[in-house]
Amino acid sequence: MPDPLHLGEQMSTTARECRCPEESPLRCLPLKRDKEICDIYGPGNTTLCPLCDKACQYQQLADSCLFAKLTYLFDNPATVFFAIFMSFWATTFLELWKRKQSVLRWEWDLGGVDHDEEPRPEFEASIKTFRTNPVTRGEGAVSADLAENR
Repeated sequence: MPDPLHLGEQMSTTARECRCPEESPLRCLPLKRDKEICDIYGPGNTTLCPLCDKACQYQQLADSCLFAKLTYLFDNPATVFFAIFMSFWATTFLELWKRKQSVLRWEWDLGGVDHDEEPRPEFEASIKTFRTNPVTRGEGAVSADLAENR
């Protein structure tokens, strides 16, 4: 079956309106706010073209009212200002957090402390029980106190 765009005069008027946007009434429709879409006595009463050629039906613009409201919730002019504000807030917060960390490290005299400390040789020598770590699948030492509690 040939494409309806190439049928010329044989094409129905509704198909021509759907295929030719310059003749379509939807071109002049103001769709800036969800209230205009949801108004069934105004622009919401406009019939939209089907999404596919055979199995799809015509829809009213007001049928997409819920989706228009959800879209406007996340995609509105305030979103740009919110993004700019959040970028400045995140940068400021992180810089203040790093400053507070440095002050606490200086006050508590923790400048030379390593977070990963090796076990003492005396402790390693006293270990007689080893257990497989379920996360790393490696052998790990278990102290006598922990082995007795199990």
